[in-house]
Amino acid sequence: GGSGCRAGTGSGLTATTVRAAGAGFSGLGRGTMTALSAVLSAVLAAGPGVDLATVRRGVARACVLDVGAEVVLFDYLLPRDLLEALARHRITGLAGVPTLWSALAALDWPAEAVTHLRYLTNSGGTLPPAVLQRLRAALPDTQVFLMYGLTEAFRSTYLPPDELAHRPGSIGRAIPNARLAVVRPDGSLAAAGEPGELVHSGPLVALGYWRDPAATAQRFRPAPEAPPHGLGAERAVWSGDRVVADAAGYLTFLGREDEQIK
Repeated sequence: GGSGCRAGTGSGLTATTVRAAGAGFSGLGRGTMTALSAVLSAVLAAGPGVDLATVRRGVARACVLDVGAEVVLFDYLLPRDLLEALARHRITGLAGVPTLWSALAALDWPAEAVTHLRYLTNSGGTLPPAVLQRLRAALPDTQVFLMYGLTEAFRSTYLPPDELAHRPGSIGRAIPNARLAVVRPDGSLAAAGEPGELVHSGPLVALGYWRDPAATAQRFRPAPEAPPHGLGAERAVWSGDRVVADAAGYLTFLGREDEQIK
């Protein structure tokens, strides 16, 4: 399946705690406990210059909470069915993963789908350059947001559309309200250009794994000492992902520190 957003007005959400299901850091499914404050922080991250696509995630989509857009859930059999639904519902935003985009990029897009689609987002893996090139050719007026994130921390990074040509292969920089650090094995902060583990802290981090204190203690640990932006010793999720940051803070994914496939 998939989901799309269509612009609208009016919305609301009561205060509660959300349990978001996800595979997390192993092949076994587990649930993450996410406070409503984290959902709202993701919505508030969509400030000036940041499209709502960059923080789309969770039980209630940020676009619904912030501008009252309509969410259309797709249950389709073939990729062409999805394209027909895009045209029929006049979808303005579409979120997908590399396998979906690879299939859609090989098809002829209906003119109405092309006209209304303002942005698309990719997460769940690296989008092959050839697929990205075909999508941009088919959708010349659609903004493409390449993103990286964790079930345990909503979104972590996004690559602005105007950086696609300048930073091929980058997973972008931190979204608003996310605090990221690249950390050496000894827990100290890595320098620009030096590989390390990506550690995510701030209000978007989940409360832990549902009824799994051992896994929670393994992945949710204090943030690194004396990191930038005053991270302090707050709780952080240690991703297990190896990345490297350039001098401007843009990150490149290098691989895993374990045998998990991402």
